[in-house]
Amino acid sequence: MNWFYSNNGQQAGPISEEELRNLLDTGIISGATLVWTEGMPNWKPAAEVLGVEPAAPAAAPSIPPPPSATPAPAVVDLAAGPAPTHMVEAILTTICCCMPFGIASIVFAAMTSSANSSGDYIRAADCSKKAAMWAWIAFGVGLLTNGIAFVMQIAAGALSEM
Repeated sequence: MNWFYSNNGQQAGPISEEELRNLLDTGIISGATLVWTEGMPNWKPAAEVLGVEPAAPAAAPSIPPPPSATPAPAVVDLAAGPAPTHMVEAILTTICCCMPFGIASIVFAAMTSSANSSGDYIRAADCSKKAAMWAWIAFGVGLLTNGIAFVMQIAAGALSEM
């Protein structure tokens, strides 16, 4: 059975279970080090999987999936927490500013909410940034087009008085 483990935020392995236990015994990794093998749904601390006493809790690093037939699930950064959805801004910019870009913002806001619900905070943060970006683009385009329309109305009014 091939094991993978977190080493300074990077994935290491594959190694055998015996090699993994030797790394624990020699102190190269601790019981809090995240490990994964095919068939496990998520990365878990070595102490939990191998039945050893953990040395200290460790933050969950971002680890690329192992090169196997079944990719390992992404390690979730639980410290990050849920990302803001920006749904209010998305709706307001869709209604008041620029519908096409506002709709893009709504789509990313919904994706943020979905990612937050599933605990995928890394994806949620990415979608949240895109939702905010599209809301700002919609606001800017709406402001620009409304400004141009305002100037054209003033110009048309001035020309009609001549």
